Amino acid sequence: MKKRTLTAWAIALLALCTARAEQHPEETAAAAPTGNWYVEIGAGTQLYFGQDAAQLAFGQRLTPLLSLTGGRWFNPWWGVRLQASGYALNGFSAAQGLYLGDPTGTSALYGTDDPVRGFVSVRPDGSYRYYLRHLSLHADWHVSLVNLVWGHDPARPWDVVPAVGIGYFQTFPYKGTTGVATLSTHFSVAGKWKLPHNLDLNLELSTTLLPDRFDGRITTRNYEPALGLALGITYHFKGRADAPAAPVRPVRGKPEAVPTQDDYMELVRQAVREEVRGNLPAPPPADTVTIIREIEKPQAAPPAPRTVRIASLQFDSEQARPRAGQDMQIANIVAFAHDNPQARILIEGYADDRTGSPDYNLSLSRKRAQSVYDLLVKAGISPDRLEAVGHGSAVQVYEQSDWNRVAIVNAVW
Repeated sequence: MKKRTLTAWAIALLALCTARAEQHPEETAAAAPTGNWYVEIGAGTQLYFGQDAAQLAFGQRLTPLLSLTGGRWFNPWWGVRLQASGYALNGFSAAQGLYLGDPTGTSALYGTDDPVRGFVSVRPDGSYRYYLRHLSLHADWHVSLVNLVWGHDPARPWDVVPAVGIGYFQTFPYKGTTGVATLSTHFSVAGKWKLPHNLDLNLELSTTLLPDRFDGRITTRNYEPALGLALGITYHFKGRADAPAAPVRPVRGKPEAVPTQDDYMELVRQAVREEVRGNLPAPPPADTVTIIREIEKPQAAPPAPRTVRIASLQFDSEQARPRAGQDMQIANIVAFAHDNPQARILIEGYADDRTGSPDYNLSLSRKRAQSVYDLLVKAGISPDRLEAVGHGSAVQVYEQSDWNRVAIVNAVW
């Protein structure tokens, strides 16, 4: 009954994840293809609930548990992982029963003689404790329960992550026990707390449901559970400060720099120096002085470029693609560019300063500017008229922090 209840919960969580993804397709599509990978190590204790294990003292039933995990989050709500865990289990056997002998021998597969008795202390009533060494490999599907219920918020420091999966459970020959390989079912729930430097502190409670024969003995149960509790550290590769900055496409068609009055004057000074050194022929005609004086006359400064903000495209936290529903803004930018062919289009990306390191936010702002650049090129604007830059989170354009997850599009004459 318990196994059916856990399976029903897993199906319900899967349905809830699917509904969330349908309601927010832009967040699912905007999840980065890399950078959501993580690794995790854990250590703790486990408890075996065999048929007669309750006859052992509680301390004798506790055994070490080690785990190593690698996984990936595909979006804010669900992901997958592969976990290797195990080490030891302690069980208890009654005086009589059916036990697994040597499967390679000529005798029956199961018999009443347990080879473990020769390696352990047998009590006066014929019962005894036996020892297992094991390794569990299982693939799990896990979800962020907090994000499913309250929505995705990267600033939230904690999470609750249930998981369900199937795996391979191997016991090894040890003190008379025979090696047995079986399939297992795995359920767990972990509480996570965010730490600096892309680390999480997590406490995971897990249970593994095993076929009756996994420990080399037959009881009246269909399956037997083992309960584990482990404290671990998770490292997320996403948002590493040493990640290379995203390349920004260079400005195309930018006019060459026009020589200024200072450039002309430097040429004149250089000519005078060469004449003093005797490297030049006879002095030029007198009208050269008039030319130099004309150059020295103060000239009117060129007019400053005029900049007009024509659009602001918003982004969700840590996302590099604009939010859905902003197609009208893209259409307005394209129409403006068509009506003003002499204007260049400058795209400036920003990030809010509440999350992420300065280097990460600079990279994210460049990606945001680049994504808008690509949308405008796809919409028909010549790349020669576009420029994309990122400013990170050092400059907050708006007082409201969420508004700074933006790419501002300007027209420049």
